[in-house]
Parts: sequence; structure tokens; C-alpha cells
Amino acid sequence: MAHDVWLPKGYMLPGRIKIRSLLYTGDNWQIFATDGLSNILLVRPKLAEKWSTSGLLDAAVFGRVPFGNEIFWSILSDKKYTLGPVGSGKPPENTVDALAFALALNESRKLLKDASFHDALYIEQYARLLPTWTLTPAVDDEVVLGTWLTGGVVMPTTSFRRLAHLTGWMPAGELAKIVTAAGLAIPANVALLDRRKSASTQQIEGNATTGKEAANYKTGTAPELAEVQVFKLPGRPQLEEFFNEHVI
Repeated sequence: MAHDVWLPKGYMLPGRIKIRSLLYTGDNWQIFATDGLSNILLVRPKLAEKWSTSGLLDAAVFGRVPFGNEIFWSILSDKKYTLGPVGSGKPPENTVDALAFALALNESRKLLKDASFHDALYIEQYARLLPTWTLTPAVDDEVVLGTWLTGGVVMPTTSFRRLAHLTGWMPAGELAKIVTAAGLAIPANVALLDRRKSASTQQIEGNATTGKEAANYKTGTAPELAEVQVFKLPGRPQLEEFFNEHVI
């Protein structure tokens, strides 16, 4: 279904930033790129008020953008954070992105017990999934997370072995931590799956390490003990805490 673009290119927003292009659109919301450091989400008041009254977002977070006979509620989101529909088909680029989504899913579910997040907007800056309550069948959180991790392949996290195969860019153990961070269950044999998956990789890395040690011996240099470091994620305290407690 086609949607009219609510704001024209070049429209001046509060803060003297201009609309550049439409990124995503839905029945009661639109997301635009701007010529500034942020993208902007525009929402019709009824939907924004529903998010506010449910506790997902404080009303003070929203700005107002007037155009014609309408006044849209708005949220600016720094471009370094993801802002878009859950079903956009874009998979996470790394483990940090995957964990951020999982934590947002968990926190949103704590606040909203009965909504489906398959049609939600993911606003990473506020660690929230914002349901849009479209007239489509509800989807379990296991399917929402699995489908998002694979970039669009409908796959519940309960099919852990298949999901681990489709997300081969991360170890099964890391995938398990992400599923757990979302408040979802993992199979009891995750550790075994992880060992099987990484066995060949460990052998290759072991051979490479042996070669490096031999080179160090010949040149008279010895490997130094690694210093214990604290993982830092500026602007993402919740993720930073999770990584230091469960990953590092």
C-alpha cells in the first residue's frame, strides 16, 4: 500500500535542519533522513499517545512538527543509532548491534505484556521496540528476534541449531547470550553446539599461534601477558554493563 509523503524535501524542522528524504513509511508514522546529525520519526498523535500511556516512552521525548492542517509528534534519533521498522530486513552488523536489539526487546516486553513486536519500530537510542498495532497476525518474540538476526528469514530462536547456522558470523555461545538478553530460553546443549562449531577454528588458530610463538623465539621476543581491560561503549551504559558482566 502506497503512502503519501508527509513532508516535502527541504522542509525546515525545528533546530534549522531540513528534510532530505523519506526512509520508511507506515500507516501512522514516517521516518525521514535529514541534512543534520539525526534522522526523524514522525508519528500521528494517537499512536504516539499510545506509546506514552503504555510507558514505552515519556511524552517529554516527543517534539511537535506542524504541516498543513496536521501536527505530527516527532523524535530525533542520532544517525549512529538504528531507527527503523523491525521488518526492514537489515541484519545486525555485529554482536553489539544484536545485543542492543535483544535488550530493547526485553525492556519493551517488560512494559507491554500483550503487544506483538513484529510490526514495531526499533529506536535504538531509547532501547525500545514501539508496536504499531497493525491488522496483521501477532508473532511470538522468539520469531521476532530470530527473524531480525537473520535479516528477514523467518526463524524462531527455539530452532537454535538452524539459527546458529544462519548467523554463522558469531559463535553459538554469543548467540545464546543474545537470546538470553532478550529474556528468551535457550536449549540445554548450547555449550556442546558451540564446541562443535568452533573445533576446526580452534585448530587453525592453534597452528597460527604456534607459528607466531616460534617466530618470537627466533627473534628473541616473548609474548607479554594480556592486561585485563574493561570494555567501554560510550553512550551505551546498559550494553557496556552487560558485556563486562557476561561476555568479557
